[in-house]
Amino acid sequence: MPRNFYRRIEAVFPIEEPELRDRVIGVLQTLLKDNRNAQLLRANGAYDMASKSRKAAQPVAAQDVFLVSAEEAAQRQAKELQEEQIEAAELQKRLENTPQA
Repeated sequence: MPRNFYRRIEAVFPIEEPELRDRVIGVLQTLLKDNRNAQLLRANGAYDMASKSRKAAQPVAAQDVFLVSAEEAAQRQAKELQEEQIEAAELQKRLENTPQA
């Protein structure tokens, strides 16, 4: 597969917010650990499967890691939303039971 080394554009910018910086670093670290279908470029231009040379390494698939992370985040958000709805309903009941002046 030919690579686009001559026509691509790369952009670099600072990530100043610490929480976002940590998240980006975590994503990059996960991508670098991905070895499920990884290939290594040899000096002669040929590619070999990385798994042949890294048999002792635990298989990591970045997309699977990201999918699990997204599912966990969705569950947390759903739980938070449910708790907020319960609190709002309780507040509404209290307001309805408050005598009008």
